[in-house]
Amino acid sequence: MGQYVGTSSSTVDYNLRQAYAGYFFHGMAAPFSVEAAEMKTEEERDRNAAAMADIEAAGFVRYPLFATTIHGEPVEKQAWLHPTFEPSSAEGFVDRHGMRYNIYVPSYQRAGTAGTMQMLEDFGVSNYYICIDPSQFQDYSKVYPVERLVIRDISFRDEDMMDRVSSMKLPITMAGHAPLCNFVLALSRSLGESHFWFADDDFKGLAVKSQRNDCTFEKDEAYDRTKYHRVSKLTADLGFDYQRFMRRMEEVMLAVRNPGFVGLEKFGAVYTVPVMWRTGTRVYSYYLTNNETQIAHYSRQNNDVVTSMELTKNGLVNLLFQGVRYDSEPTQGGGGQSELYAVLGTADKANCLIRAQPAYSAMAYKHHRIHHHVTFTNGTPQRVVGVVATDHRL
Repeated sequence: MGQYVGTSSSTVDYNLRQAYAGYFFHGMAAPFSVEAAEMKTEEERDRNAAAMADIEAAGFVRYPLFATTIHGEPVEKQAWLHPTFEPSSAEGFVDRHGMRYNIYVPSYQRAGTAGTMQMLEDFGVSNYYICIDPSQFQDYSKVYPVERLVIRDISFRDEDMMDRVSSMKLPITMAGHAPLCNFVLALSRSLGESHFWFADDDFKGLAVKSQRNDCTFEKDEAYDRTKYHRVSKLTADLGFDYQRFMRRMEEVMLAVRNPGFVGLEKFGAVYTVPVMWRTGTRVYSYYLTNNETQIAHYSRQNNDVVTSMELTKNGLVNLLFQGVRYDSEPTQGGGGQSELYAVLGTADKANCLIRAQPAYSAMAYKHHRIHHHVTFTNGTPQRVVGVVATDHRL
């Protein structure tokens, strides 16, 4: 009858069967009853509510956020900010920080081990903020300066605040990555910021991988290390000016009339590609976005791909810089997604993507696990449109 195979290194999905004709996926059973999911949710709410006394004692101030539910209804949420918090709309911000916009780093259960914060410190960045749950305050405040912390509202994980593209009942601890993105979006908008940088907390550093001299290449060309520049970790000692680089990325965003995400490519195994801007594609974990055109993230998993696709369908062009890249740690085994992967495996990632974007995605089996395939062919023909010229002279 066939052999059942695993969906990740730690789980086995007995609904995926390998047969002579390929793989057959029979769906997934809910891992929690409605009552069990609600009980875990209430326990999480109580845990976070109990942490608020320490946060208020540390001087954090409640700041109202204005958001909308998935039904389009306006609702007030909240964040807790340190009194020294500085929005990017403040006068003289660029002169003080070397770039135009704040960097927001959502984090969960990685106090002291998250690489992004160390990377930003090494570059001397003074305008980044770590967005955490109230229950994480004690751990993070022991490792990072409290003025770098932003306390988020966990109710962004509620069912009325995010479309999970699934009716499966799960506790809010398994709401995925999208609520963290939507909290940052609501925070930045409510602060009056026009744009913001978003960065996951698992970056080991920035890297460069590019061809020497002529950037032409053959599709089937074998990799020859002597033909390539490669710096696995850019530092100021090597002449890399992080703030200047970020300003240049911001200038690209501001020069375009229809930008979606403007971000960096991940440091991967593809060597025979020139330094280039790739358009009409997905942007993952390191991006700049415009608060006027950014939509709310949705989908319990794969929200980065889903939201990239939605921006493309709205006529916006995602711009992915394949020059300077970010190098990140493998994160399926830890952080905010660990419970999702441990309970549902990677099949749920593919399922969510297919429900959210059925015309452009499919389930696949590769890398020894259930995976997914998505095409952005609907977005690749879209052209980048420059901003309206203010000088009308011929």
